[in-house]
Amino acid sequence: MILITSNFKPSWVISKSNKVLFVNEWCKNYTDEKILSNLDHVTFPYHWQDRNKLYDDLNQLDSIYEKYLNNLTIELNKLHNVDHSKKYWRIIIGPWLNDFIVLFYDYFKTIENIDKSNLVTNTYLIDSRWEDQVCQDITAFQEAYSTAWYNHFLFGEIIKFSSSIPAKHIESNHPNISSLSSTTAKRGLKENTKRLIKYILSFIYASRIIPRKFKKIIFVSSYFSRKDLSKIQSNLGQLKFNLLFDPKPPIKRVNKELREQIRLKESKDSFLNALNQIIPKQIPVAYIENYNSYKKISNLFFPDNPNVIFTANSYYFNEAFKFWSAKNIEGQTKLLISQHGISGVSLRDPTEYHQINISDTFYSWGWSDGTKRTKRMPSNKLSHSKNIMSYDSSGDVLCVVMSDIINYLNKQVPIPSEKGYKNYIDDLIRISKCINKEIAPNFKYRLYHTNFNRDTLGAKYKFISSGLLQNIDDSNLNFYERVKKSRLVIISYLPGTTATEVLSANIPSLHFCPESSGELNKNSKKYYESLKKAGVLHDNINSLSKKINEIYHSVDQWWFSKKVQNAVHSFCNNYAYTSNNLVAEWVKELDNQIKYEK
Repeated sequence: MILITSNFKPSWVISKSNKVLFVNEWCKNYTDEKILSNLDHVTFPYHWQDRNKLYDDLNQLDSIYEKYLNNLTIELNKLHNVDHSKKYWRIIIGPWLNDFIVLFYDYFKTIENIDKSNLVTNTYLIDSRWEDQVCQDITAFQEAYSTAWYNHFLFGEIIKFSSSIPAKHIESNHPNISSLSSTTAKRGLKENTKRLIKYILSFIYASRIIPRKFKKIIFVSSYFSRKDLSKIQSNLGQLKFNLLFDPKPPIKRVNKELREQIRLKESKDSFLNALNQIIPKQIPVAYIENYNSYKKISNLFFPDNPNVIFTANSYYFNEAFKFWSAKNIEGQTKLLISQHGISGVSLRDPTEYHQINISDTFYSWGWSDGTKRTKRMPSNKLSHSKNIMSYDSSGDVLCVVMSDIINYLNKQVPIPSEKGYKNYIDDLIRISKCINKEIAPNFKYRLYHTNFNRDTLGAKYKFISSGLLQNIDDSNLNFYERVKKSRLVIISYLPGTTATEVLSANIPSLHFCPESSGELNKNSKKYYESLKKAGVLHDNINSLSKKINEIYHSVDQWWFSKKVQNAVHSFCNNYAYTSNNLVAEWVKELDNQIKYEK
């Protein structure tokens, strides 16, 4: 059988007479139906289809992550001639390192199992130089691992150096075989002008022109509304400023000699040995070649030595912010992180763990992890969305569909993966067959509106080919505006921020999560169980469709019943906490953080 490792078509050197083995479901887009109908093909069983194995493996990978963070702390300190703490490097490289280890393990085990099966007689690998396939930063990495080309490249590296699978090398001039180490997203004139203004104003704000007493607490991507942030800064005696952003240095190419200095210890374990070989070749340019440049720009565009740094999400994608905050927390600066999306409910959430681990205080939307590191505070994000959301009791039914971006969230949260995602789409399509005929014309599927420069499975094609073109929401309205035209919103996945937003705003809604995913931690289970008993949450399409039919003509009567409202309010009090005194409560909390040293 010929092995195909991604949806990158130049690697599909096949004919009708060939038997084909796909490494996973992401290789086959919905738009490939015609091609696949003429192929004798199978998909290799996914090793993480067993969700218990998935969680067991991910827990082991947590330990491997900590081990490699220790090793890279030593290696990167030597490489850059610095002496920074493990926490410093956790802030800077932690998000990429964790994502990469999980992704690489997934692919390594897939190839290892295929190799053991002896099913493959050949695979075609497109030639490329590894130094051209190194991402500039974590944003570029997340875009890359959701593209067919990068997946083909990464599988190819594993096949070449860690398997006995026969492979033929071919050349291709396909434009998607780009040099990741020398490209970046292009911006238009308007966006470049905005960024130039931010560069100038941020430079002035960071300089000594503005006295330090007006910069004791620095907000970067705080998720407070402009109005609320302005009030908070004013009450704290701080300069009103909300333009700090993500300055970037010029692009640099890979320096192979520099990367060869990173020496990771050999291991008897085949996966760890492969990881030792690939990490120096794949660690983003930001942390190697552009390390000193990021240090310089972070000093230029962010104030030095504030008492407090506050953010909701810059800890992950904003490289300059990570360099700046990592340096300052080694002194007396506190790092405060506010929850920006659903958190505290999943059986496993490494992003949540990372935030709590790097911050002095992590502010939750109501829950606690049982330590002093987390603190309940009214949600800055939900308090704003709650005030702008409403619904139309005579409107349509809006079903929000999960993104079809390949490798979305990289198996790290309890969402359907691999074959499970396609089963999920089939389930959603089946709703249209189960609801009453009078409802069907008013039932709309809202597909994900952006792909973040990544490849997708083409779920829209699947809905259209199922005769549901007229049921696809084709409006250009943002989510909040679109909800205003709906009597009932169906959130078809959990846990998710969107679900929390509609519950917080008390928007009539139904929530769906397949039994095969959506694993919750023991603290949150009882609140979701209350939503289930109230008929708000469903784990199968028959139950969900039946509820739609039952309440369509009396949504308000059902939603505002005592049983439903009690379940919703109980959930929100613990996972979507808001307050009418948001500004006053945050001013008091942040004033205390400024006054007391860590």
